[in-house]
Amino acid sequence: GDLTIDGDLTVNGDGAGAYDEIVNGELHVKITDTNAFLVEKADGTDVFIVDTTNSLVGIGVTPVSGVELAVGSAGTTQLRLVGGDASSDARIEYYQASSAIGFSGYNDGTNTMCMVYGANIDVTTGIHISSAGNIGIGTASPEKLIHLAAASPAIMLEDTDVSGLKHQIIGGGNAGLEVSVD
Repeated sequence: GDLTIDGDLTVNGDGAGAYDEIVNGELHVKITDTNAFLVEKADGTDVFIVDTTNSLVGIGVTPVSGVELAVGSAGTTQLRLVGGDASSDARIEYYQASSAIGFSGYNDGTNTMCMVYGANIDVTTGIHISSAGNIGIGTASPEKLIHLAAASPAIMLEDTDVSGLKHQIIGGGNAGLEVSVD
């Protein structure tokens, strides 16, 4: 039959449960010892693991480092980031301590996929790829196949077979274009 609880329920000791559905409200699980929280299929295959001892999370895999995601024996592993609405970014933010240092993902403001270094996704210090396939370095809105934007844009080609052999194309500001060969 059904069990209805109004209020808190505390269970001490080991246990396992099978739930077909949880309706009306929230389910909060608090692990107070070193055991992992585990969700598994009826056949015993692990689906979701939280290792509370080592602060690891695994989806479809037993985690050994940080957060890990895997699929079954065949198929494409996919992580989908979905913006909240049709005009939202979908992105990964990279932090060092409490400071944002970079972003990668979709920038709705510029309609580009990007990987940037800076405190927000709109900075131009990185690479932006437009929906037309244009690549921008130093610009969030590339207009040509390769679009470099800087006070002195430059391209360097280095021949690693010959020590120190470098070829450069430098946009010399108002002075025009300079080509150099070492």
